[in-house]
Amino acid sequence: MSIVPGTYGGNRPDWPGRLFIVEGIDGSGKSTQLTLLSQWLRSEGYPVVFSEWNSSPIVRETTRHGKKKKLLTPLTFSLIHATDFHDRVEREIIPFLKGGAIVLADRYVYTAFARDVARGVDPRWVRSLYRFAVVPTRAFYFRTPLEVALKRILSGRPKLKHYEAGMDLNPTSTCSRATACSRRASSRSTSTSSTSTSSR
Repeated sequence: MSIVPGTYGGNRPDWPGRLFIVEGIDGSGKSTQLTLLSQWLRSEGYPVVFSEWNSSPIVRETTRHGKKKKLLTPLTFSLIHATDFHDRVEREIIPFLKGGAIVLADRYVYTAFARDVARGVDPRWVRSLYRFAVVPTRAFYFRTPLEVALKRILSGRPKLKHYEAGMDLNPTSTCSRATACSRRASSRSTSTSSTSTSSR
């Protein structure tokens, strides 16, 4: 595939480290599997570094405040995530790749491509915004049924968060879909529990 100059895909340095990234919706098991993988790699003697989406300290408070007050527009959301990502690339990813470590990333630029474009941001602009990103050694996508992922998320908290549920896209229709999915997941959970109890 040819890469358009000035967009993502052209940064493929020949460093001794390896970059493995995982993508997938919330609740798909990315963090769990990366944690297990990092433990195994370390037990085998490999130097491992973990990098997580939206975890840079320079934008964490801004992001938290913007989400809490529902102030983030599609463009500001995109720029904040790009700032977070650039900071982590400079501090966590590039130095360790140069040093020969294995870097495991929970979400990568593909999350931005999906989220930003879904919110109406121009896809060419987004790819240009992330042109500095190193192309990973391998990228994995965790495909998980929506009902399964939703059940996992709601087992730890009562409801989805505003931006997580896509309420900033179309509040009315999104709310209806999220509520329907929530009810289906809850119904299946209850049904499973009932079946398990009756079989004892």
